[in-house]
Amino acid sequence: VQKHQYLIEGQLGESYKVLSVKPDTLIVSYSKRASKLVPIVLNSNINYATGFDIRSDFEFEVDSIKIVGPSEQLEKIHKLSTEPLELSDVNTDINETVKIKTSDYKNIEVFPKSVKVKAEVTRFTEGTIEVPVTVINKPNAIAINYFPKTVTLSYYVDLENYNAIKVSDFSVECNYIDIADNQTYLVPKIAKKPQFVKRMSLKQKRIDFIKL
Repeated sequence: VQKHQYLIEGQLGESYKVLSVKPDTLIVSYSKRASKLVPIVLNSNINYATGFDIRSDFEFEVDSIKIVGPSEQLEKIHKLSTEPLELSDVNTDINETVKIKTSDYKNIEVFPKSVKVKAEVTRFTEGTIEVPVTVINKPNAIAINYFPKTVTLSYYVDLENYNAIKVSDFSVECNYIDIADNQTYLVPKIAKKPQFVKRMSLKQKRIDFIKL
C-alpha cells in the first residue's frame, strides 16, 4: 500500500495526508474466465387444438448459445434450457421468442439472452394399416409357427402425407432371443416407420408361437 500512498493521497486531496492504512493487504479471489458454445433445449408445455400437431421438430434461429463465466463452472455446463414456453389450443404455426434460463447458475452470462423458436403446425388424422410380422435372431436349427402373421398398427399423420403411407414404410419385428424360459409368445415391436408419423401403437401385444 505504501508504494501507492501518493495515489491514495491524490484521491483524498491536499488537506489529507495518509499516515497508515489498515489492513495493508487485500486478498481478492478471482476465477479465470472462459467461454464456450452449448446447445439449447426447449422447455415447453404445449397443448394443440383437436386434430392439430407439429409437422416436425421445433427449430431455433441458432443451434447454440455462447456462455461466459468462470472456467471451472463452465466445465460442468453442457446445455442450457429455455424458460417454459406454454401455449394452449394451438392450431397455427408457432413463432415465439423464449428467454434462456440462467437462474440455476451464478456468475454466468449468455449471448444471446433469448432466441426465437418456430414450428409448423398442421392438421393430423389417425390411420391404421396391417403390417407383416418378422421374427429376427431365430436359430436356423429351430422351426416355429406363429400367429398372427400380421398386426394392426395405428398411427397419427398429417393430412398431406396420409395418402402416401405404404405398408413398406413400416416393419414390425419380434426378437427371438427375448423369449424367456417356457414362454409361448413373442412381443412385437415397431422397428421402422416414416419420419413424419407420430403416436404409433400396435393392436396386438403378443404373437403366439409353437415349435415344430
